Amino acid sequence: MDRLVSRDTEQLSDAKTTVARHHGAGARITDPDLLHRYLDVRDVDKIEIEDDPDLAFIDHLSERYMHTRPYANHHPGDQRIGTYIRPMGSSAMAG
Repeated sequence: MDRLVSRDTEQLSDAKTTVARHHGAGARITDPDLLHRYLDVRDVDKIEIEDDPDLAFIDHLSERYMHTRPYANHHPGDQRIGTYIRPMGSSAMAG
């Protein structure tokens, strides 16, 4: 699961349009303790883009990782979308 945050409504709209049009996305997740250990996600089967106007997801992450709710760094005017990616392929390097 990946999230995009912006204070620019036009930028969010452009990002949503680009992802929907090209159906392209990928991610590499690296273990911070073992930098040669990673997971690559690619070959997207499905992408869903959702608005998050009530900031539920960032509040959830803030509670989980920062032990505070609501998210303390939210600024009035911030807009968030959620991008849910279902990959068809992946590769990994175990450490």
